[in-house]
Amino acid sequence: MKRTRKSNYQTNIGKNRRRQIIQAAKTLCELKAVEEIKLKDIASEAGIPLTSIYNLFTNLDAVHAEIVNDLWAELLDYRKNHLKPTYSDFCDMVGHSTQINIEFIRQNTLVKKIMYSEYIPSTIKSADTDLLQKNIREFVSTHFTHTQKDELNALCEKFRKAIVCFDALVSDCISRNGNISRKDEVEIIEIIVKVSK
Repeated sequence: MKRTRKSNYQTNIGKNRRRQIIQAAKTLCELKAVEEIKLKDIASEAGIPLTSIYNLFTNLDAVHAEIVNDLWAELLDYRKNHLKPTYSDFCDMVGHSTQINIEFIRQNTLVKKIMYSEYIPSTIKSADTDLLQKNIREFVSTHFTHTQKDELNALCEKFRKAIVCFDALVSDCISRNGNISRKDEVEIIEIIVKVSK
């Protein structure tokens, strides 16, 4: 049976092409301001026709959304490799978790340019709410295994509020300085721990 062009893009060929496009977009984002990059630039960087991008992505926002998904996955992997197996209390966990997030952001140009960009709509930058809640619940329950359901729900809600506060503080630092200084880091951790009490 002969494959149609559309079905080719749903197979490994399409998956490989998709990765090629995302990698080209990431490369350009490292080099230029996000708002300067157009789909035709990505096609040129990837060495493919512009129509190949439209076969896989509806628009530039869809490309940005894919990059955001990759960045969220990278952050979760980074956190798994740097979190302690146990914490003395909830605030200790939140403080260390915040420190890990800051270090990840500090090292990753794309996070600063995409996740904290005024150009990218917040609906693209934010993680899926259900997925975020699931990750929060898993994270908190892993470190506080003997917590009762009501207490666990309260801790998860505190942690969610801390994440919202964290994003606002980091956005402010990056918009002012392009990065998070060590002084900013100390202040952010102090604020996040206070919010979590």
